[in-house]
Amino acid sequence: MIIRSTRKSVAAAVVFTALSGISGLGNANLQEVDIQSVRVSFADLNLANEEGQNTLYQRLRGAADEVCGEVQSKAAAEVRQKRECYEDALNRAIHDVGNEDLSSLHQG
Repeated sequence: MIIRSTRKSVAAAVVFTALSGISGLGNANLQEVDIQSVRVSFADLNLANEEGQNTLYQRLRGAADEVCGEVQSKAAAEVRQKRECYEDALNRAIHDVGNEDLSSLHQG
């Protein structure tokens, strides 16, 4: 299944999108939008059991981290942007997978 930020399609992957380089979200002048994606297969997992859910959760976390990139400095704004990107990508992917047990695992 391909899961995009707004809709579902059929295939064996999860696609994350991340926006970066946006200056002033309230502003109509967007300077740069960089869309990244990572394919995460879970066709080999049984999401009906805890082991499969944990494995998928770790894969999704790794993909969200990869999509959102490395923090180049310790500037608060950059660290916050990375954290928000990561949380948004992970939340969207888990929501779009549509597995209640995976959602519960994520919510802790």
